[in-house]
Amino acid sequence: MKRPALWTGLGTAFWLWGMAAAAAEGVPASGFYTIISGAFVSCCGFAGVPLSRPLPSGSQACIEVRVDAASGTARMQVLGADMRTVFVFPQVGPQPVLALRFDRGQVLPDRLRFEQMAGPEPGSAFWSYTLAGAGDTLSLNGWARLPCPGCADVPTDFTHTNVVARRMPEVTLRVSEVEVRWEGSSNRLYQVQYQSEETGAAWVNLGPPVPGVNGPQAVVDRVRAEEARRFYRVVTLP
Repeated sequence: MKRPALWTGLGTAFWLWGMAAAAAEGVPASGFYTIISGAFVSCCGFAGVPLSRPLPSGSQACIEVRVDAASGTARMQVLGADMRTVFVFPQVGPQPVLALRFDRGQVLPDRLRFEQMAGPEPGSAFWSYTLAGAGDTLSLNGWARLPCPGCADVPTDFTHTNVVARRMPEVTLRVSEVEVRWEGSSNRLYQVQYQSEETGAAWVNLGPPVPGVNGPQAVVDRVRAEEARRFYRVVTLP
């Protein structure tokens, strides 16, 4: 069977988006997702031919999703390999750049939807994106149009098709040991102290006084898992 063309205009973008949404299984969980496949298509400029780039890429490597069940809203953004830089669509004429970061998305029973079908000002950008989840896998499909009246040499239509991403495990850090360091002097005696929720406002000695030396000094403290945090200080004894 002959496969349909990837892009024949904005109408096809709607078709691809609709097919992906129909196959979705549920709302994706909040978290970071690593893009493993998909395509980013720009159209059309002088050549009049859509340009398809495979994903992931350096500027589109992961997707962050946050779902607020209480308010029924969601937000999403596509990030680069550094997981900090938000992807920005190519500049189109004098219009402000559009970042692929959307807030106030709708939480539907089977997907998340982010839409702006008419810009707040004439000639402003509009878009439609959906995200759906199945287990630890997310699918993203959608399009954005950046109108540029009179422009013939730059692409104005952009589409993400069949983008698949896999959820990254949530990472927690457990610090089991800290080292309190300071610059000492040989004719001084130092006392390391700590303060925590258990001690209240009182400062408690951490071990015995430490004779000073000329140069860096340190005391190691084991951190208990049940103690949320400690504050430290070093005092010079008389």
